[in-house]
Amino acid sequence: WSPDGKYLACTEYRPGQGSASLFLVSVDGSQARQAITSPTGPQTRDFDPRFFPDGRTLTFIRVLTGAASDGLDWTPDGEFIVFSSDRLGERGLWKIPVTGGEPQRLGVGREDAVQPSLSRDGHRLAYTRFAGDTNIWRYELSESASSSRPPKRLIASTAWDAEQQVSADGRKIVFVSKRSGTNEIWTCNLDGSGAMQVTSLNSPAQAGTPRWSPDGREIAFDFEPEGHGDIYVVSAEGGVPRRL
Repeated sequence: WSPDGKYLACTEYRPGQGSASLFLVSVDGSQARQAITSPTGPQTRDFDPRFFPDGRTLTFIRVLTGAASDGLDWTPDGEFIVFSSDRLGERGLWKIPVTGGEPQRLGVGREDAVQPSLSRDGHRLAYTRFAGDTNIWRYELSESASSSRPPKRLIASTAWDAEQQVSADGRKIVFVSKRSGTNEIWTCNLDGSGAMQVTSLNSPAQAGTPRWSPDGREIAFDFEPEGHGDIYVVSAEGGVPRRL
């Protein structure tokens, strides 16, 4: 809605082109539809339009290469934009001056927070926490379809567990888990018992894709403490990872 309640800003998806643009329409239908943006890239999409408090300016999210749109809003004084970003490896809430500058992370909504919305007096903030619980399952192969057993949940917690790999000797599994609050590398026995935390990164940055060394003594994984992925190696028994 525009602040005066006369207009709606909307997103129009263009089938066959993969792009999406913004347009303005009057609520009473008295004016013709007016295009606001014209993205040119085949996968460029404009979402989440939000009017400036005076109704003269619009901010929006331009999505490139099929990424997700996680929402934004203005502060009532019009000086800051509050938005959701995964710039540190997980979705969180940030604010940035309208004039540009370095984003500042908010003290709330630090875990998978999306779609922020500020109250009109600026004293309250609502947002959605997007949380998922992925588990690792095992399916026993059989020569006969009739004798196949249903899949069995092998590694599970109340958080994200994924990206598993079995060691070369078939005795251990390495995987990524967020059960401690941040993405860490873990190992366990082939039957899922004896889970052990290998890394203590304690960082909101992404860490994942663990892979065993051929001798099973070390684990390589990717980690993004500086915003881009680097390859690290850590002992399978735990310790301080080294950047490779």
